[in-house]
Amino acid sequence: MKHKFVGIDLGSSNLIIYLPGKGIIYNEPNIVAVNQMNKKVVATGYLALKILGKEPESVSVIKPVNRGVISSISMQTLMIETILKEKKHKNLLKNANLIISVPSEMDEVNILSVKKIAKNFDAKSITIRTQSYLALLGCESSDTSSRGNLIVTIGGGCSDISVTSGIKLLISRTSSFCGHDIDVAISRHLRKKHRLIIGEKTAEYIKMKIGSLEQFPENRLLEVSGRDLVTSLPNSIVIATMEIKQAITPTLTPLIESITDCLEITPPEVASDIIESGIMICGGSALLGGMREYLESNLNITVRVLGDPTYAVINGIKNLIHQGISKK
Repeated sequence: MKHKFVGIDLGSSNLIIYLPGKGIIYNEPNIVAVNQMNKKVVATGYLALKILGKEPESVSVIKPVNRGVISSISMQTLMIETILKEKKHKNLLKNANLIISVPSEMDEVNILSVKKIAKNFDAKSITIRTQSYLALLGCESSDTSSRGNLIVTIGGGCSDISVTSGIKLLISRTSSFCGHDIDVAISRHLRKKHRLIIGEKTAEYIKMKIGSLEQFPENRLLEVSGRDLVTSLPNSIVIATMEIKQAITPTLTPLIESITDCLEITPPEVASDIIESGIMICGGSALLGGMREYLESNLNITVRVLGDPTYAVINGIKNLIHQGISKK
């Protein structure tokens, strides 16, 4: 009997589904638009994101995973079900062996939520692994299997940290810092300094266009539109990179503290390896300008970005699946 494996990176930002032999069959924002009158899905992924903030009264745009925690089992189930139907893989998860990524410090209630989703699809089994550990398994470098490692996934909903000896997990932590914190900091800054109210998508756009943590970034300008806090009328302002840098830099304090906490309890021999080889970072927010340099200057340890940072976790799931297949 052929064993069926499916990998799911259940992220706050993106939902990625991997199928051996087919590769990644879905990689879009983990967001769904639902008609509240008939409870039918209007859109998923990028199409749902496009209507966020301007949805009709009868439509709700929902993010099933917030800050690494499943906020709606039913919506996540409905979204996956809709996607699989559209991809002509309706029964893909039935009797499948699922490998799903979660943050390190997810509590038992949320672990049960993940298992409930798998049960809703009649999955045969479910293997749950932490995001940062999977990212380590997804590394192309063979050196990681023979030394101490510290790897950090900086995601949209949380950051995850693992310390390993080879591939043996020693320490795992979840930091509250995430890419969404940067978006919130940008929104608050514009509201406070410029009296301009902007939406979630606009804040993320600003981050991607002129967001930077570099010590001396190129001071680019960007025109931003929103609603005036006082008059409630549409308004536009011009903001600069240096201004945004000052607004977002303080948000990284929890991440620095979490990594420092892990290093303080790391065994000396493993810590020596980490100091020599450096800290590895991945995830979408690892690509923010100056992120690597900022962490280096605050931790006094070399930091390097993995070669395929946004796919590190799903690459780890892929490797874990192929190990499982080879053992069958």
